Amino acid sequence: MANNYFGSRTRERSNSKGRTGNTYIDKNDGYPKFKDSNKPVHRWVAEKKLNRKLKAGEVVHHKNRNKLDNSPSNLAIFSSQKKHWEVHKQDAKKHGWKYSMIGKKTK
Repeated sequence: MANNYFGSRTRERSNSKGRTGNTYIDKNDGYPKFKDSNKPVHRWVAEKKLNRKLKAGEVVHHKNRNKLDNSPSNLAIFSSQKKHWEVHKQDAKKHGWKYSMIGKKTK
């Protein structure tokens, strides 16, 4: 279970601004999403962190590669997919592609 205050594993989330409701794990991409809007939880959290809507093309990255850890401190926002991909390429050079994509180092 992910330890974050949005409780994605329990399918319940809340925040200090009062949004509560159910989430589900999308079987296609593995991201928690809100049932009422299908919006990915990590994108919603990033918007709250920035105090604005995400701009077209902005990408939200999980620093620890755990799609279920949507704590604000674990999320980074990139202005484009190209800039986001550069982080994965750098990590792959240092640690291998498995780590770059899912956070597990290869032996």
